[in-house]
Amino acid sequence: MATIKVERPGARDEHGDSVSSTVHEVTGAKVGWSSTKQDSDHGVITVRKVSLFFRRTAPDIRDDDKVTLPDGRVFTVEGVDVWEHARHDDVIAGTEVILSSARTSS
Repeated sequence: MATIKVERPGARDEHGDSVSSTVHEVTGAKVGWSSTKQDSDHGVITVRKVSLFFRRTAPDIRDDDKVTLPDGRVFTVEGVDVWEHARHDDVIAGTEVILSSARTSS
């Protein structure tokens, strides 16, 4: 299981620039990679996607947060899906955090 860094954008100033973002760590993430291949007129395109999975918890992660994996790759959160237990109300079975394309950490 991985520990990830989560950066949350802060408020915006009068110019629309983010000021005072916060950073915290979240433990217990499992990183899931998937890829699909698509044929196009220009050849085969491979699309890779990544999600984080958390068992029995809803981590403090929101849409548009920036997530840094242990290897230094940075992603933007596109969605957070919490799964409730099938037979028990208000019991979290797990959470999937859907991430966007990677960029190199600077």
